[in-house]
Amino acid sequence: GGEKGFSEFDFMQHPEGDAELAKQYMLKAKDEGVPVDDEGRYTGSEKLLMIATNADPGLQTATVAQGQLQQLGFKLTFRKVPQDTLYTRFCNVPSTNWDICPNVGWFRDFTDPQSLLEPTFKGAAIKPQGNVNYSMLDVPEIDDAMTKAATIPAGEERNKAWAEINRMVVGQVPGIPYSWDDSFQLASKDVQGVMNGYTTTWDFTYSFVK
Repeated sequence: GGEKGFSEFDFMQHPEGDAELAKQYMLKAKDEGVPVDDEGRYTGSEKLLMIATNADPGLQTATVAQGQLQQLGFKLTFRKVPQDTLYTRFCNVPSTNWDICPNVGWFRDFTDPQSLLEPTFKGAAIKPQGNVNYSMLDVPEIDDAMTKAATIPAGEERNKAWAEINRMVVGQVPGIPYSWDDSFQLASKDVQGVMNGYTTTWDFTYSFVK
């Protein structure tokens, strides 16, 4: 969507949040039978299970998400677990029936949009264990588009195909994106340190003493 996001999606035009827009969507849910009051707050008794990491900075992220959801009236069962347990016991296991995992992520395996979009948003990629399609998105139209795009050679046509798939995924609103914190490392003047883009720690393959 570029710097301006996808213009056809109003929710992408307010990265800082928009309470009035959220209210409008909640009232639309009310029209479909969801228990919501006239102020756009959920009034039902159902609780959502949120699984969060028990250490900062991830815990801070989860706490912020908790506060935002509570403002919309949602009731949460907020569980804090070690990061490895978060993945192996809950967020990567669909049968656990969790509702919100605010501390998961995915990093590309190689420089191609397929490596980002297919494992995380293709219905055929859903697994009983080790699942990374956290939203459980399973839209045949998107799956078919991915299968077709995967066969296109590298180049402009392939990039355009996956860009369109990205737009299709955004339209389904399978998750809430947010920006990573800035990561930094300190080094002495005689060290040329190179940070690993995956772990955000020193990459000893490329770091060296001057």
